[in-house]
Amino acid sequence: MVDVVRMCGLPDPRQNKITSIFNTSEKTPSLHLYTYDWYDFSTGKGGDQITFIQDCTGASYREALEILGRGMNLAVKPQTYANDLPYEPPDFTARFSNVIESQELDQWEEWVQGKWPYLTLVDLFTLGCKVTDIGGLWVPHWVPDGKKLYVRGIKVRHLDDGKSAVKGSVFTIGLYRPMPLKAPTAHAVVTEGESDAWVMAKMLHGRDVTVFGLPSGAATLKDRYVDELRQYVTVSLLFDDDEPGQNALDWFGAHRGPNFLTMKIPGGRVAEAAAGGWRL
Repeated sequence: MVDVVRMCGLPDPRQNKITSIFNTSEKTPSLHLYTYDWYDFSTGKGGDQITFIQDCTGASYREALEILGRGMNLAVKPQTYANDLPYEPPDFTARFSNVIESQELDQWEEWVQGKWPYLTLVDLFTLGCKVTDIGGLWVPHWVPDGKKLYVRGIKVRHLDDGKSAVKGSVFTIGLYRPMPLKAPTAHAVVTEGESDAWVMAKMLHGRDVTVFGLPSGAATLKDRYVDELRQYVTVSLLFDDDEPGQNALDWFGAHRGPNFLTMKIPGGRVAEAAAGGWRL
């Protein structure tokens, strides 16, 4: 994949990441490169070497093969990443349940306190995350299917602030749930991502509220997310006061029902507001 990026005339990756080819103005690179495939966390899109050439250059499938054939020995290991529901969603439930948890936690406690002063590492454990022996903080994305919950994707956060994912993960099947086993409630809060959802889940613990997060940030929104929220008496939207956050509000506005409420966050960011003493 690094060779393919260079063939497209893009800057060399840093830590196997580049800025999104769909949103080149982003400041934090969100497109992650693996050996034979890629995944863009800002859009939920991904694929193999061929799809990268197609999405980056607008080439047809055949043209992409010709470009690759001229530039390198073609070694494609196809992996399908659906931006919509895959025919057979992945199931990482057993893998997440059985992963060996690390006992070396001092660095992780300091890391969490440095990034989100309102949270502790114990809070993240309470909300279902794990620090693993194979490296990284594993964040499971639980999605209901009938009466059961399945892990359909696992994001991985690293001490150097890098992000990755367990290969094959799909994050656009449903909203992120930091407390998947919480009893039904009358009200819901939707945040822009996992860390904001952690903050709100801690802040609203014991109250009649279910907290959700957008699974791939504000860039990837699906009608089915709204369907998940229709059962609640009120749905409060807490998004960052920036362009992606406003775009998400506009999108929800187009699907708005009488139970959708927009909430203002002091300073425009959930984690920083909570660290500064803001409470709901």
